[in-house]
Amino acid sequence: MVTTLIQFFSIVGALLVLSAYGASQYAGMRADGIVYGLLNLSGSTLLAISALTPPNPGVLLVEAAWALMSLGVTVRALQRRRVVVAPRSLLIDP
Repeated sequence: MVTTLIQFFSIVGALLVLSAYGASQYAGMRADGIVYGLLNLSGSTLLAISALTPPNPGVLLVEAAWALMSLGVTVRALQRRRVVVAPRSLLIDP
């Protein structure tokens, strides 16, 4: 049962990462955007979890690094969004 769940997580994680990459290559999704970062972050986290049992240190290292980089993309995208939204909110008269 646990093995089946881990395999399910790995498949979902791979599909999330691949969908982000495919959307950026073929559908115009920004590779520095929030959705791209979140898809990669969640997908690589699931893949990292699946590399814990049975232990696969190489895959775990790659996926953990991928998750950290994706977290950086997501944080930067959120910061850019705040900078763009903040000035507009100052223009609205309450």
